[in-house]
Amino acid sequence: MVEKLLYPSLVASHIKPFIQCLNDDEAYDPNNGLLLSRNMDILFDQGYISFNNDGTIMYSSQLNEEVTKHLDNYKLDSIFINENRTQYFDYHRNNVFRRK
Repeated sequence: MVEKLLYPSLVASHIKPFIQCLNDDEAYDPNNGLLLSRNMDILFDQGYISFNNDGTIMYSSQLNEEVTKHLDNYKLDSIFINENRTQYFDYHRNNVFRRK
């Protein structure tokens, strides 16, 4: 969980999109998932944000500056970062994230 909302409405979000997984092991790997709020999930799934291996949020240049300022307050807790998950983050950054 990133936002730590008092009224969490969380979505199980795949880091490497389900449709792009090579097999069921990847598709259902708990390390290929994050619990995100609906807003964060949409931004993540559409590639407007991603995560560095230290849990900080990366922003697409296509994302509005007002949104990035708001999201600067958040970081993925280190408890959710492990070697397997960082491999999925690497995939997300290179194949889903909209850098420009």
